[in-house]
Amino acid sequence: MLKISTICSVLNSQKKINILLNSFKNQDYKNKTINLIKKKKNKQIKVLVKKKSTIYEAINHGIKKSSGQVINIMGDNDFFANRKIFNLINKKFTKDISYIYGDTEYVNLNKRLIRYYSSKNFTKKKVKFGFMPSHTSLFIKKKIFNKLGYYSTQYFYASDFDFFYRLLDKKNLKKIYLPSTLTKMTTGGVSNSSIKNILLSNYEVYKILKINKVTFPIFRIFYKLSTKIIKLNIFFIKRFFYEKK
Repeated sequence: MLKISTICSVLNSQKKINILLNSFKNQDYKNKTINLIKKKKNKQIKVLVKKKSTIYEAINHGIKKSSGQVINIMGDNDFFANRKIFNLINKKFTKDISYIYGDTEYVNLNKRLIRYYSSKNFTKKKVKFGFMPSHTSLFIKKKIFNKLGYYSTQYFYASDFDFFYRLLDKKNLKKIYLPSTLTKMTTGGVSNSSIKNILLSNYEVYKILKINKVTFPIFRIFYKLSTKIIKLNIFFIKRFFYEKK
């Protein structure tokens, strides 16, 4: 049975962190651990403090200090789709499998479905358009970080995209896609919480593609940008009408 470490970088998340904590503790799986959470008394929870660090610096710190053979990254108010996720991941991993990923549901604060994010078309061609699979649905063997390196601290918003680009570029790494919801993400993450952040995130994606010498028509980045802005506006419209009821 594999030991799974869930890493979460948090700052002043007292009100939100219990969503992830409860989701983790409710997993019907014995061999698990979690990092960068505040409750010190739970044996399955390890608290690491890294002052004056960015999100990805903290995540890297958590990965290095974790004891799990498999690493998963979650946001502070994200949660697992059901209590059988860890068991499912454990059953699918074999010695030759490097990572597993699946789909994610974006939900509002009341856990109502906003949109379904399918990672099915996780191909290099898709990544070159600036798209990537769900970050929270990724379960990756810790030893892979020795081959790829950790999350780049050069980027504040799009280091996860940079990591996925490098991950996909390694042709000898075997993967499994699970066509089911593994995680649920509460809308309003750092890179998608405002139009300004969406613009900054996409600019970093553009830089990452340029550094990797990916040639593409500029309309690709505008297409990705426009879809994110449209989805953000739909979310705020839905939230407005829901709160007005």
